[in-house]
Amino acid sequence: MLIHYDPECRRQMDVVFVLDMSSNNQGYHERARRITKQIVNNLDFSYGRVRVGLITYGASVTTQFHLNTYSSKGEVCDAISFVPQQGRSNTRAALQRMRSELFGTRRGNRPGVPDIAILLTDNFSTQDSTDTIHEAYSAKAREIALNVIALGDGVDMSELEQVAGNGHDPPERYVYRVREDSDVEEVVYQLTDRLCHYHS
Repeated sequence: MLIHYDPECRRQMDVVFVLDMSSNNQGYHERARRITKQIVNNLDFSYGRVRVGLITYGASVTTQFHLNTYSSKGEVCDAISFVPQQGRSNTRAALQRMRSELFGTRRGNRPGVPDIAILLTDNFSTQDSTDTIHEAYSAKAREIALNVIALGDGVDMSELEQVAGNGHDPPERYVYRVREDSDVEEVVYQLTDRLCHYHS
């Protein structure tokens, strides 16, 4: 069931989800899909306020859809369907694709509209990992705010806390932990509130 939080969200934003699909845990995949749909369900797509893109990754990166692929909440929610990409976790490549392609003007990114990224993972970088933090810094230098949702206890919080942030505020404000299903509602509430009411 989708948990609907109505914070009178009228903010324009371009949002890209970056989903780590390298896990062999089916429960993680279902939880990631559920969280993604709940966040999308809480955004306001009327008058073109919100655009959403989505990429998934394992050892390689797959663009599921761009910011200008769909224009309605229903279309986006219907398109949130993907298969696991088990194997190594190339977070660096995913962040690079996000920055250079998904947040490109040819793919629907709008000048003057806040750029929001939401990374979901239950893992840590296992491929090209030495460049993961550098790639995150490059994204933040482009004024992309990186929100990180860490699922489970197998994550490298030190890495994720360096990935997260907007380059200005304390990065820990952009990190959310989901250890159990019971944490999902609160995390969705907190993140939706940030997206709708804060500058980044």
